[in-house]
Amino acid sequence: MIVTRCYEIKLKPNTLQQKQLKQYFYEAKVLYNYLLNCTNIFAVHACKIKHVWKYDKNWNRVNVELTTLPAKLKQNVHRCLLNSIRALSASKKNGNHVGKLKYKSEITTIDIDNQSYHILDENHIKLLGFGKNKIRCFGLTQLDKSILKIRNAKLIQRNNEYFLKICVLKYLEDRVSCNSALGIDLGIESSITLSTGEKFNCKIEETVRLKKLQRKFARSKTVNKKKTTNNQLKTLSKIRKEYLNILNNKKEFINKFMNYINSFDQIVFQDEQIQNWKNLKSCRRTIQHSCLGTIKQKLRKKLEEEPDRYVMLDKWLPTTQICPNCGQKNKHELDKRTYHCCCGYIEDRDIHAAKNMLLFAQIQ
Repeated sequence: MIVTRCYEIKLKPNTLQQKQLKQYFYEAKVLYNYLLNCTNIFAVHACKIKHVWKYDKNWNRVNVELTTLPAKLKQNVHRCLLNSIRALSASKKNGNHVGKLKYKSEITTIDIDNQSYHILDENHIKLLGFGKNKIRCFGLTQLDKSILKIRNAKLIQRNNEYFLKICVLKYLEDRVSCNSALGIDLGIESSITLSTGEKFNCKIEETVRLKKLQRKFARSKTVNKKKTTNNQLKTLSKIRKEYLNILNNKKEFINKFMNYINSFDQIVFQDEQIQNWKNLKSCRRTIQHSCLGTIKQKLRKKLEEEPDRYVMLDKWLPTTQICPNCGQKNKHELDKRTYHCCCGYIEDRDIHAAKNMLLFAQIQ
């Protein structure tokens, strides 16, 4: 089976290479804002642009020379802007209310063609504009022999760190059957409950250091009357780094969980309306700090790739109310965490729902 996968590779440039990459993103931002001012954007040849202008803090025009950004990357910035305009135009034709494109204070992603980079070995890569200098990187071992074709790539900047995200077509080998099924119940009290009785908590809250930095940043804005200072920029950089650590922890949990359930032959889950759970004041904060939405999105993507293995049940099926022994329907309030039936059946509420999913999947 052929599937699409995205792999993120971390770049470890030296000081000179880091300055050049930083200049890439700066010139891409200036070029993007300059193209927004052009009267006929579709007729502009972005690869030939070498001199542009921008506004400074006092709204005075300042000339900028694009000396570092290669012509191909200029074309990619221009193409990205045109795609955004076409998307807004199509949305407007459908009757939707659309706004207009705004100037960007920074650009964090640049599209790269397959000809603009070259993989040398497991630890080095070449980028367009760096000549014979190779950039050290980590994560190229993910690109194994099962990859059929490399489709596209993006150069990403996150908090003074640089990544290369590569999208590939990959061949998945047939897995060995183990004759086991798994039901997954998503909830608020216990984030993930499996029919095997295991429970996982995917709630990753903000750290104490992050809260201190946010208070420091808010006080600084009040004292300086909302003026941007160098200390504010340093604090903001630290805040972004803390948020990046939280995001990485969530990604690590999701990858480990998806890898764990991959050993089962059949996986059943319900189409829970997680977005509506945020409207409840009692659990709004819990859902915000969890990664249930991403897990459900991953499961739905797996359902499209392997419809024989993954089963999604309708959201209105009463998986928490039906007794598996006698088939009687018993309504339970949310505060009751144990399921009781008049026939004598007693089970944990979430484990009971996960086991019922397997029964509903067999009927379906």
